[in-house]
Amino acid sequence: MNKQELAAQIWKGANEMRGKIEAGNYKDFILGLLFYKFLSENEVKYLKDNLGASKEDLAAEDVKTYLIDNFGYYIPEENLFSSMMGKDKGMNIGSLSAALSNFNLVTLENPLFSNIFRSLNAGLMSLGENDATRSQMIVKLARLIDNIPMKNAGGGMMFLGSSMSI
Repeated sequence: MNKQELAAQIWKGANEMRGKIEAGNYKDFILGLLFYKFLSENEVKYLKDNLGASKEDLAAEDVKTYLIDNFGYYIPEENLFSSMMGKDKGMNIGSLSAALSNFNLVTLENPLFSNIFRSLNAGLMSLGENDATRSQMIVKLARLIDNIPMKNAGGGMMFLGSSMSI
């Protein structure tokens, strides 16, 4: 995905949310979900490349401790972006809110990550009048985010610099 395609995908997400939230809050949802996906994929890649482990090994207490000590965060397997997208019903307001709350609890002692998703989590209630409506919006946005690769063709991390400059 090149920078123009990335921009188009991000704008598509913003258009999905048009009229549902204040224009200034788009970034909290779009960039927040992008960053959560990045952290999820980064954790799984690190497990595979450096520890010879898989996402199923995230339940092990020693893996959890290692990630918190060395990464500053830990995302349980069921809260990984890919796991939430892979569920029968996909990501919904309940699963995302629980995942963000759990991330916040794990990172309370780390000033780098502490409350990093506060705006995203707090804003979830503004996406509709009830959980069903809010979940529909989250699913639409999460599907768009799911189509954005976190790596460019050369293997480097793509979205961080590119999406912040759009």
